[in-house]
Amino acid sequence: MLETGVLASLVLLVVLLVRGTGRPAVLFGGLLALYYFAGLIETKTMLQNFVNPSLMVLVLLIILSSVIERTAVVEWMARFAFSTNRFASLLRFTGMTSLFSAFLNNTAVVASMLGMAKNNRHMLPSKILIPLSYAAIFGGTMTLIGTSTNLIVNGFVIEAGLEPIGLFDFLYVGLPIVVVGTLFLSLAGPALLPDYDAKKEKEEAQYFLEARVEEGSPLIGRSIQENGLRNMEQLFVAELLRGKELVSPVTPREVLQAGDVLIFTGNMRDVHELNRFKGLSIFDDSRCTLQTNLTEVVVSHESNLVGKTIKEAEFRMKFDAAVVAVRRGNEKLSGKLGNIRMQAGDTLLLAAGEDFSKRDNLKKNFYFVSDRPLTKKFDAKSSLTIMMLFLGVIVLSAMKIILFLKGLLFLLGLFLFMKFLDLAEIKRTFPFELVLIIGSALGIAQVLMQSGVAGMLGTFITATTDWMGVYGSFAAIYLMTFLLTEIITNNAAAALSFPIAYATSVSLGADPMPFVMAVAYGASASFLSPYGYQTNLMVYGPGGYKFGDYVRIGLPVSLLYSVVVLTLVPLFFPFSG
Repeated sequence: MLETGVLASLVLLVVLLVRGTGRPAVLFGGLLALYYFAGLIETKTMLQNFVNPSLMVLVLLIILSSVIERTAVVEWMARFAFSTNRFASLLRFTGMTSLFSAFLNNTAVVASMLGMAKNNRHMLPSKILIPLSYAAIFGGTMTLIGTSTNLIVNGFVIEAGLEPIGLFDFLYVGLPIVVVGTLFLSLAGPALLPDYDAKKEKEEAQYFLEARVEEGSPLIGRSIQENGLRNMEQLFVAELLRGKELVSPVTPREVLQAGDVLIFTGNMRDVHELNRFKGLSIFDDSRCTLQTNLTEVVVSHESNLVGKTIKEAEFRMKFDAAVVAVRRGNEKLSGKLGNIRMQAGDTLLLAAGEDFSKRDNLKKNFYFVSDRPLTKKFDAKSSLTIMMLFLGVIVLSAMKIILFLKGLLFLLGLFLFMKFLDLAEIKRTFPFELVLIIGSALGIAQVLMQSGVAGMLGTFITATTDWMGVYGSFAAIYLMTFLLTEIITNNAAAALSFPIAYATSVSLGADPMPFVMAVAYGASASFLSPYGYQTNLMVYGPGGYKFGDYVRIGLPVSLLYSVVVLTLVPLFFPFSG
């Protein structure tokens, strides 16, 4: 009876995650609370999960990465990546991205490189941005700290009473992944990735912009054609809202009336031209003008804006910025701008006010595409000091001179003392939702193992793959995690797969480590969708991609990645200890 109830709750969790019903943190936290009130986990055990050493390391790395981001070291080196040689440019760029992602938060690395990659003079953004995301994923597989997924898995390892994973234990398989992956992206990427900028189709830039015809405007009583609204090269009048009536498509002969709302789509390079049409208001807020204050951002996967309309979010009040236009990959948006429900990955063009950069809620809600700095960068001396201190902690930890957790705590205190970091920045960058997900996932995993559900599922896997032996069960665990990370998220996939993987290894009498690694690498293998991994989502809008673009290049990348993992993990982590 207990097994049936726990299994049913697990299935319900997966269904809700797949459907996107509620935020993952709420779903994981809610299920843990259910188990707690049902008496399936003790108070002390539940609370200990939220101070797991791996979770503490992850939190410290995220906080410290906010200091490292401001050194601009990533930007300095990336500036030398691009040249007229396309292959060499992609190889340098993806190689550097992977290297940085091995030691820094891969989301921060992509955020630092996003604007530079999009605005480079040698290659189209659509040829670079998916490789940027994939290279960050590759790099994260090289070290324990390269991705939150590896640290989460290590947290499960510690809770299971196994020997913790070393800082560079992932390198044996991760480095070949980087070599094979970056070479493939550099050689085959240009042919498999879209060439949207060279297309003249209207779908190439589906920004969505709204403008209102004001009372007394000279545009009133004249047609679209007569007003010259058809003469812009990059912007196109797609729809017209007149009260509750939607006029689509809009003909050149359509005569404008006061209060009409014109919906433009197209490339925002011509957005400044709209200032020359007198009586055409770009924002509901008349204080804004299209001058030099435009900033391009991507809605973060952690943003509180997700699921809300621009009006419901009270956008202007929160950020001192007005939304000029919205872009969702190459999806065609329709209707009124203020009524669009924002999604993670949406690209917004903002007219920023004077206080915009001073708001403390920007990093949580947005990834920045434009070069507008949020905070002042450190000078060269401070940047080198910060990087040397960070690398020093990594080296000392790798040599087992100090514990990595102690080194990071010392570094946090030192950065506070040297005023590279302050308490306000710690508050802004503290990953509350991630802590809730991981702490809850640790508790859920314990319930799955103690209730016998993990063992039951492990037995099912071993029975199904019995004809292939231990290797078949190992491959099945990898495939299960691989599929889960594509339909939910990488961290959730790792959390759900680990107890099953561990139970499977126990039932086979095999060393757990290859099964643990199958979960770690499988949870990072998100290449087929913009939604499975946060870096894929970050480049979705700026690249103007379609869902199919990820499938086209993601399939061969997934195949190569899987071949490397399924071949090398058993070699370096044998099934018999």
